[in-house]
Amino acid sequence: MSNKKVAEISQRAKTIDKEKRGDLLKSIPEVEMHRHLKELFQAMEPNYVVEVTHGSTEFGKDLVIVKQDKFGSDAIGVVVKCGDIKGTTLGEVDQIKGRIKTAVESGAKKIREVSSQIEQALAHPAALKSVFETIQVTKVFCVIAGGCSNQARTRLEKEVVNNAPVEVFDLDWLVDSFTEFYPQIFFEGRVIDFIQQKIENLEIKHCLSKRGKNLSEYFVDPIVAEMDSPVQIDKANLDLGADNKKMPFSQLKQAITSSKKIILIGDPGSGKSGAVAKLAIDMYKQAGALVYQGASKKKINIPILIPANDVLSLKSATDLTKEYFQPVEIKDRFKVVALILDGLDEVPSDKRPLVIEKAQALAAQLDSAVVITSRRIDLVDIPPSGFQKYELLHFQFSQAIKLFEKVVLNPTSLSSLRAGLEKIKSQIPMIPLSLMFLVELVEENKEIPASVTELYDRYYDMALGRWDRQKGISVLFEYLIKKNFLAALAFSEFLKKNRLEIPRKDFEAFFTEYAKKYNWNQGNCGMFFSEIERAGVLDIRDSVMFRHRSILDYFAAHHIYDIRAEFQNLSDFIRDLYFNDLWSEVAFFYVGLRREISEEILTKIFDVPASTPQAYWGKILAGQLLQAGWNSPSKLKQFGLQKSIGYTPKARAAFIASAKESKADVPEIFADVLLMGLSEASYGSTFLFEDTKHVISMLEKELTAENIYMLLLLLVASRRFWAPEKLVAQVGNLLTASAKLPQDVQARNLLVAMLVENENKDAKKAIKNKLMRLIKKNPKFFEKLFPSKKHQLK
Repeated sequence: MSNKKVAEISQRAKTIDKEKRGDLLKSIPEVEMHRHLKELFQAMEPNYVVEVTHGSTEFGKDLVIVKQDKFGSDAIGVVVKCGDIKGTTLGEVDQIKGRIKTAVESGAKKIREVSSQIEQALAHPAALKSVFETIQVTKVFCVIAGGCSNQARTRLEKEVVNNAPVEVFDLDWLVDSFTEFYPQIFFEGRVIDFIQQKIENLEIKHCLSKRGKNLSEYFVDPIVAEMDSPVQIDKANLDLGADNKKMPFSQLKQAITSSKKIILIGDPGSGKSGAVAKLAIDMYKQAGALVYQGASKKKINIPILIPANDVLSLKSATDLTKEYFQPVEIKDRFKVVALILDGLDEVPSDKRPLVIEKAQALAAQLDSAVVITSRRIDLVDIPPSGFQKYELLHFQFSQAIKLFEKVVLNPTSLSSLRAGLEKIKSQIPMIPLSLMFLVELVEENKEIPASVTELYDRYYDMALGRWDRQKGISVLFEYLIKKNFLAALAFSEFLKKNRLEIPRKDFEAFFTEYAKKYNWNQGNCGMFFSEIERAGVLDIRDSVMFRHRSILDYFAAHHIYDIRAEFQNLSDFIRDLYFNDLWSEVAFFYVGLRREISEEILTKIFDVPASTPQAYWGKILAGQLLQAGWNSPSKLKQFGLQKSIGYTPKARAAFIASAKESKADVPEIFADVLLMGLSEASYGSTFLFEDTKHVISMLEKELTAENIYMLLLLLVASRRFWAPEKLVAQVGNLLTASAKLPQDVQARNLLVAMLVENENKDAKKAIKNKLMRLIKKNPKFFEKLFPSKKHQLK
């Protein structure tokens, strides 16, 4: 048990009156006290070896303590007496003196003669007892679990045999020592030890244990939705909808009590194992609290949490409880109220029905609820009879941020995660595992946007079983084989045929042809399909689709990357994808897989004729391709940045012209706000910052109206990377140069500059004052900039 937890229990023990603690110790039978003393001595000196030797051959000793260091070994014999003794009680004192004498004289060999045995005993604790019986005891501890008069103490301590002194420890010493080092004894010691051991095992068995964090320290309560509820109708509005109740996962305890049989499904990495571990931890903590409160007459409710695969080897609930409860005697103190089986999907598909059947039988024998976790597999799509299905939902943005705040201590990294997640939240699965991948990427590379493809690579390597063998999960096909199959499927059946879902017959036909192409043993096809299903990438029903649109884009890009040498006009193909509303993200993932972008692809993107705002936006957002291709040569990134930002004035004009043509009442400043957002998404990257600074220095050589505008947009995008004083100076120079421009241009530049200086309140206030002075001088002139009161500055 951890020192922190011992300290907590010690504080609880101190709330019990000391006299009552003494009475509790006096009430413990002597043989039981031996076991508690072993735990006490071991807690006081963890490096010593303690063995209970009480029995027909203990030769007076109830326990033996062996301490060994570089200078040799010593053995201390421990004689235990429960109950009060007085000096006048000659029989009891003489009896103890006799046991002390026997304990000292019984050793047949000296310490030095059995040193090799001691070493062996320390390496193999099971051999200790036989070794202790041959060790010469050099000191005796006489432990009195009761009152001990001064006269009795004096008589015992004067008893020295063969120069082996005797030390007497009375009840007062026992109370203080147990309170400090082994306070569990005051609350059913072995029961508390069992509960704490289960809690500690669950707390450290997770992906963040390497960070020194317990599960409870970083756990964020997810939301679960009750699935397959009856359809409800709103009679007033004639609206149909499923009454899928949602609740915090922590409330599932109540559902367990009422439903008795539950299947909890979730995507790979959605935190199913962590969630049920936290549920078990909470139930164990509640059980511990009852022990502390002295609920000794009642059985204490606890869960049993085991891997689903372990059920296959169990014949009965007796087998389970014998294995789970150690020491086995304590099992009678507990009532198992929930049998939790984690990872049904990790059981071979042909054994899964047997696991569910056995789980129900075990739960019936235990009179407990049963909870089974699984990824989506056919067996749980329609739950077995009597089971209620719940789904662990993906995190909301606020939950993700809460997780980051619990995990990340560095304020800079936390700020990067907040900003980065806002940009890519629609592209990644918002689940604990992928969010932790983000944390690792940010802490390692200080960047999120350029690492989305890397995130997907790592995530789907995991989902497809890259580390399954290490976890003891049997897989027939390597993760790369499954990854290549999904990539080929995404490209051939979805992208090439321009569809987001396909009929099941098309999927099965593609699967058959793919298996023939690689000469797979037809008998293994079922296993392959089972492993693909377990990855949770596809949703296979009457029609087949990828579970998330970005997953489809990623796998399609993966296939293009794998067969890139087979394309005759690859650059044209990537350009066309980039400007395709349906498949533009495939181009981003392709560049991300290469970690660089070619000048040919960039040039072809910039050479596409543009007249609409949307076409210009595509050119401006080419900076995202530069982020994905972070390993591109610096000159190429500078070329891309300069060409891309150069389209912003034309994009602004196209937006305003389009608004006028459609007779929309849109303030012109909206065009600037839109371009600021596009610029930040395109250029706001640490991977591009050094090259952005180079482009800024080039544009500063000629401060025309267009160049000032582009410079302000680049400063908007990169503002978080500049030193504050440098940023103020940069903006100040641009606004000074802007003072020579027409008033409407000055006003727009001031508005953009306000966003650049958003964190600097003094600078922002000064810029706003300048803008308000311009507006007061010529209010009518600015009507086109602010056409109505609803668009006023705030």
